[in-house]
Amino acid sequence: MNKRLEELKLLATYDSSFDGGPHYEVDADTLVQLVIQECTLIIAEAVKQREPASTYVSKIKQHFGVEK
Repeated sequence: MNKRLEELKLLATYDSSFDGGPHYEVDADTLVQLVIQECTLIIAEAVKQREPASTYVSKIKQHFGVEK
């Protein structure tokens, strides 16, 4: 996982403890929303720069450090 995904994961993490000790969990819905927001920003910038749609997938993969 690259640095940006780790940052988004931290933004989606909350303390779910109720017995005094810390217990951290990732809110999947929040994480998905954050990733989608990042993707839409990448696409919006590519559109603004008039880049071909064929570059969107590679830009998103590169942004998140996805190899496949």
